[in-house]
Amino acid sequence: MLPKVFLLLRENYTKMNPHHETWELWIKREKTPKEFYEVVIGTILVQNTNWGNVSRAISELEKMGLFSFQSIVDNDQRYLEEAVRFAGFYKQKSEYIINLSRFLISQGSKTPSRESLLKIKGIGKETADSILEFCYGQSIPIVGTYTRRFLARFLGKAEFLTKNYEIVQKYIGSAFNQDFKEFGKLHALIVVHSQNVCQKNKPKCPTCFLKTKCVYFMKKEEDNIVANIQKQILKKKNSE
Repeated sequence: MLPKVFLLLRENYTKMNPHHETWELWIKREKTPKEFYEVVIGTILVQNTNWGNVSRAISELEKMGLFSFQSIVDNDQRYLEEAVRFAGFYKQKSEYIINLSRFLISQGSKTPSRESLLKIKGIGKETADSILEFCYGQSIPIVGTYTRRFLARFLGKAEFLTKNYEIVQKYIGSAFNQDFKEFGKLHALIVVHSQNVCQKNKPKCPTCFLKTKCVYFMKKEEDNIVANIQKQILKKKNSE
């Protein structure tokens, strides 16, 4: 089912609005050093905020001469805090960015392991997998709030909202026989669809091109379990 959904998402979002330029950069396989840096830093800046705020923070980093890992570690943390203020939680995020920058400098050209990334303060599973997928070209399913919500509604299974990260990850991987080369694009499309249509508070089900295949839309009036999915979604806090 998921491979068919991916094809439908790809057909309907030829340009991945909103913020399609950002997503095109993230899913680009060959990145310049500057693009690589922007995406790595973006994985931290986007935590608990929206893309608009991330874009403003990225612009400030460039304007203030903080557009390399070396420039991050060479400058005072307070200077970095001023640059990333737009992204919120700027003290925390500055610390995380410095930690990650030091680690990546020490790595040189080597691809870091997931385990080593997860040891860095501020790097959780979704961020680590995003770095490996979007920056190092590894094929890894990424599980975020949008992914969980999309799967819960589409499959009519509320447990996807609370399942262990690796279990959801394994489900996505097995759907593509662990051989899928575009997990990053799938993740991007699910995020875009969730922002445009499958929204948290008021999903636009009647206009959704997936509605005839979506269990949530087809059964929410007759199935109490499916109907309760929305209540569980609204209980979960996120940055939308």
